[in-house]
Formats: sequence, structure tokens, C-alpha cells
Amino acid sequence: MRLKLKTSQTRLADILKNTTLREQFIDYLQNKEKSIENLDFVLWYEDYNRRFPKTPLDQQRVEVDNILQTYFDGKSLSELNLDEDVKLTTLKNVKLSFDNSTTIDPLTFKHAYDICFHLIESSSIPTFTSLHRKRPSLRNFFNLRRSSSGQSHSSRTSAI
Repeated sequence: MRLKLKTSQTRLADILKNTTLREQFIDYLQNKEKSIENLDFVLWYEDYNRRFPKTPLDQQRVEVDNILQTYFDGKSLSELNLDEDVKLTTLKNVKLSFDNSTTIDPLTFKHAYDICFHLIESSSIPTFTSLHRKRPSLRNFFNLRRSSSGQSHSSRTSAI
């Protein structure tokens, strides 16, 4: 079942609110665009940002270590497509938090989040919505109609 999308102004929040649309978007990112890691990282960041004040330091460290291995390691299949400067700055800030035994503030990942979110909103969603807009059939495009014999004829008369 395809859902009708409103306009090219469809936002990530709109897609995520609708279960069917969310599933279709996830399928699109996984199988067509091959960039599901952007959405996974955005959703992780938003969740981590909400949970951060109540998450104990030891849990933060384990979680962040997993995130670094998943999205920032060059050998990972889910590595984010980020500039090397963004990756290095993020890794440096995490290492600083680890070395000083301080909390790993969500702001450590904010730049990477902003980039991934922007990619989704400016590229993935417009492409996804364009694929889901109703396209005219060839019959309508060429202004063809069916005759009573079942053959297609142009509704425009030809002066030949």
C-alpha cells in the first residue's frame, strides 16, 4: 500500500509518525539508496540526547564505544559518509571525555548529527517522495482513450 505524500516539504518527523510511511522509507534507504546508517544514527542521537541526563557514565561509555565502532570506524559497513575532519573532531572529543572520566555529552556528536539529518532532509526525502508521487499513466500522458473495440486511439484527430 502506497501512501500519498503531501508535498516536497515532507519532513523526517512526518514520515516517522506514520508507521506505513516509516516502513517504506526505511525500505527505500536500505534497498535503493543504501544509506540506512544516516537514519539509524539520527534516531540514535535523538534518543541519546533525551536519555543523556539519566544515563550513568559507565553505560554512556559502553554505548558510545559501540556507536564509534558502528558509525565512525572506516572498516564498518555502517560507517557514516562524513568529512575526515568531522570524524577526527568527534573521536578527539570522545577520547577527551574517556581520558577525563567525564560524561559524553550529546554535543560531541552534534556536528555529525546535523550532517546526517541534513542529508536525509535535503536528499533522501525529496528522492523518496518523488518516487511515491502518483505518476501519470502513458495513456494519460499521450492523451489516449480506448475505443469500443479495445484499441487505443488518440483523442486528438489527425489531419492526415
